[in-house]
Amino acid sequence: MNVNKSISKLRAALDGTRRDLDEIRDRIADLQAQRTAIQNAPVDRKTMEQRINYEINRVTAVKNLTFREISAVDGRFYASEFNKRFDKDPFALFAALDPEGLKAALLEHLPADGLTAEESQAKIIKLDAEILAAEMAEELTLREIEAGTGAAIPRRADADPRVLLAPDAELQA
Repeated sequence: MNVNKSISKLRAALDGTRRDLDEIRDRIADLQAQRTAIQNAPVDRKTMEQRINYEINRVTAVKNLTFREISAVDGRFYASEFNKRFDKDPFALFAALDPEGLKAALLEHLPADGLTAEESQAKIIKLDAEILAAEMAEELTLREIEAGTGAAIPRRADADPRVLLAPDAELQA
């Protein structure tokens, strides 16, 4: 029996398995990055316009933005009172002075190709399914390595607990 030949075969098998595991983990990382990109992608223009309108209406309704209370009976203007009112919320000042101008300025720099909520949700659902499938393949690979070597292999810190705790039969389905 040639021990060196056996060791070489074992190393080759382990190297191949390690490469397979690295490929699976790289795929998981890529899918997670795609998911994050979709979550952080700009929304469509219509949704953004609705959000801007909502915020302008919200601050103007809550603050009851009028300038009467910062003027004295004698008609003098009190800048310090004015500043106190808006120093912590300049958005409210712009909304009070020129709501349409504020809206136009905010919309001017938005990308035209944002995702609708439905598009974003559909892409996230698809990616979640792909991530789950890749994590299941990763866990099966790890369990096979552990069974073959008798050594415990560390899991990723962000591994899905449902996958880690699932029986082999569920992972193979």
